[in-house]
Amino acid sequence: MIFISSIQNGSPRNSSLDSKQFNYLQSFTYRMRLPSFFSSVARLLKTISKPDWKTFWLSAKICFFGTVILGGVGYLIRIVSVVLQGQGA
Repeated sequence: MIFISSIQNGSPRNSSLDSKQFNYLQSFTYRMRLPSFFSSVARLLKTISKPDWKTFWLSAKICFFGTVILGGVGYLIRIVSVVLQGQGA
């Protein structure tokens, strides 16, 4: 008997399987996951909604300030690097 978990892990437990049979069974398990994936996507698309202006503006501000902070940290690292190395950009 072949266990699905052994197929997903990448090693057949049953030594009587050749590589062609094993590859077919492995692709079969991936094909079995597709309907589950698509039903999950459909459920997600039914539940999501367009954000109101307040929520969108909050998300935009968070993204903006996050980008500014990361850019500032990168700039400071660049300044420290130039000072420590003693050469220009």
